[in-house]
Amino acid sequence: MSKAKTTIEVIEVVIKDFKKLKNLKTEVNGCNVFLRGPNGIGKSSFMDFIEIAMGKSSIVPPNTNIDGQVVIDKDGKQYKFDVKLDKAGKVKVTVTLPEGTQDTSKSVIAGITGSNSFDIENFVNLSKTDAGRKKQVEEFKKFLNEETRLFLAKYEASVKTHFDERTELNRDITKLEGAVKLHPMINRIHELHTFTETKTEDVLTELKAAQTHNNTVNKVLSNMQERNKDIDKANEDITELESKINALKMDIKAKEDLNGQANEWLKTNTIKPTEVLEKKLTDASADNQNYTNAQNLMKEMASLRELKKQTEELTNIIESERQMIKDAIRDMEGPIQGLGFDEDQLLYNGIPVHPSSLSKSEIKKLGIRLKIAENPDLPLFIHEAECMDDVSLKEIQDLAEECGLQMFAEEVQRGKKELQIEIVAFT
Repeated sequence: MSKAKTTIEVIEVVIKDFKKLKNLKTEVNGCNVFLRGPNGIGKSSFMDFIEIAMGKSSIVPPNTNIDGQVVIDKDGKQYKFDVKLDKAGKVKVTVTLPEGTQDTSKSVIAGITGSNSFDIENFVNLSKTDAGRKKQVEEFKKFLNEETRLFLAKYEASVKTHFDERTELNRDITKLEGAVKLHPMINRIHELHTFTETKTEDVLTELKAAQTHNNTVNKVLSNMQERNKDIDKANEDITELESKINALKMDIKAKEDLNGQANEWLKTNTIKPTEVLEKKLTDASADNQNYTNAQNLMKEMASLRELKKQTEELTNIIESERQMIKDAIRDMEGPIQGLGFDEDQLLYNGIPVHPSSLSKSEIKKLGIRLKIAENPDLPLFIHEAECMDDVSLKEIQDLAEECGLQMFAEEVQRGKKELQIEIVAFT
């Protein structure tokens, strides 16, 4: 089967200076390229240089010199990408267009090469951690059509809102459950409705009236005692003060009359007992505290029931919306058949994209397919191809040939001392 025409293919690579690669010139003429050799010989650097030349300057390490050129063919026209560091030490790519004009703007370069942000190796490494697998999901969503992305974003935002609301309610429930558990009347829960409130104002008014009355009685008694003393004193003075007898008798008579009035008054105004009222007032304080505690506990228990009802309703909403998201993911048209996701990770035919369930080779193949989905015109750059068995590597070669893509792959081969560049033409 002859090779289908690729949209973009690398024709020539000239690396004057980049990491360990010096004065290297290779004509590849759109063929597949296998880079073999020990670690640190420059295999990855060779592929990185090509990607940098075509606009992926983010992968240039700091304080690294770079100088060279990559020639590509796009739809039968040649473009030359010259790479150097400018005076500020930043990567500068100059593209020479087919008509001979030159341009350094990133937008022009991107217009030639297309999207080139998806990193296959980074995708593979993300599968190793929980946070990375969640980031994989966000990367994958970028490949979905706008309608699906908007639908998922809408319901994912709704789920988050309801989840946060439920979390707040659960905090309130925990706090309220603690208050109910420690409430002083929790052991008397079956008596809460039996407590009544005593109106202490009425008892206080009655007590004050009784105390005022008793003060008057005591004052009358005290006055009687004083007058009796006066009478006794007067009787003693009669013998000595004959001259004052008449006056004293009149005084005695007047005071006796007053005493007679007082006695008449005391017949209907005796000391009223206050012990009962004082005890009632003391008991009212305890009763009212029990009443208040009972009312508070019943309110807290009612609030607790309402909060739990709200969390149940939110849980139902969250589960419903999550199901809608699952249905949308199931029915969506993604870049890879069988590749979907849940809240935490990508799923391939229902299996988590996780090192414990998929091999590094299988995850790398998914990354390669996503790279093709991002830009079906760029060559494929396969790092660490030695981690893929012969069957997997052959599948990738067949996929590249089926899509008409040029492929660059690097493999570690111990025992060799220098970089080997094998150029393989499509058959």
